[in-house]
Amino acid sequence: RGVKNLPFFTSGGSRSWKKRIALIDLDVNSLVEDKSCVKVYGIFAFVEAKNKYDITRQWLHAQVFHRYLLHDSTGYVNQGNLDKMSLKNITIIGAPIDLGSEQLGVEMGPDAVRAAGLVRALTSLGFDVADDENISVPNGERTMGDPRAKYLEAIMNFSRRLARHINKVVTTERLPLTIGGDHSAAIGSIAGVTSVKQDVGLLWIDAHPDANTPETTTTGNIHGMPLAVLLGHGESALTHVASSKPKLKPEHAVLIGVRSYEPDEAALLKKLGVTIFYMDDIKKLGMQKVIESAVEMVTKNTA
Repeated sequence: RGVKNLPFFTSGGSRSWKKRIALIDLDVNSLVEDKSCVKVYGIFAFVEAKNKYDITRQWLHAQVFHRYLLHDSTGYVNQGNLDKMSLKNITIIGAPIDLGSEQLGVEMGPDAVRAAGLVRALTSLGFDVADDENISVPNGERTMGDPRAKYLEAIMNFSRRLARHINKVVTTERLPLTIGGDHSAAIGSIAGVTSVKQDVGLLWIDAHPDANTPETTTTGNIHGMPLAVLLGHGESALTHVASSKPKLKPEHAVLIGVRSYEPDEAALLKKLGVTIFYMDDIKKLGMQKVIESAVEMVTKNTA
């Protein structure tokens, strides 16, 4: 039980869903009971899933990341790492946006994670938790528009609403925990933080870099573009959310776990100087070394 012996599951493998679900349910329960689980997610978290099994599997991935970030080699909480995360007041914001990926089901992410016991778990660990519920995605805004940047206007409006809400949360010295939704939610989520805090560091943990632009995309799905947007590249309707300036400096962004990308994405990030730890790097260096290096990078000269 607990994070020390937590298994790591990927989407592949021969293990049946039935066995996975049983193990996942066990570990969600241990999250509540194990007081060494100090922090589950960072400033924001994304749950991009087609069904409840994918969603619950995200909890396992988050806990594995949490283990390496907060615990030393013995499996116990590293107080030095904990001290760096001093914000004890968390505000949950649901971002049930599904227009960026056109995948039905991702909009259920916020409510599914709440139903899994997120508030109860964080409260039991000593956090002061407020739940601001979900930012709405009006049905009347669902017009696809330009096929190179589908649902651009709707995603822009949603990102603006999300950014304004997060601005208010950060201004009150609370830690916003944004739960998606597809990855286009990152645009408003991070724009809201950077509208208050300058030089923010970003850990991007994903199999994909999401650094396409309307000129390089093969699908037109904006959930494949948020990192490029945050670095100042892409549609001005999105890069200008909250401000016209880039939301991130390339040296303050680190990607972890990338295994699938398009040549233009890799070329852009290489040109900008963004650090990427590919899956091969994790296999070679080990997850703990990768996390330690990445945290050092994103906390150097950042807010």
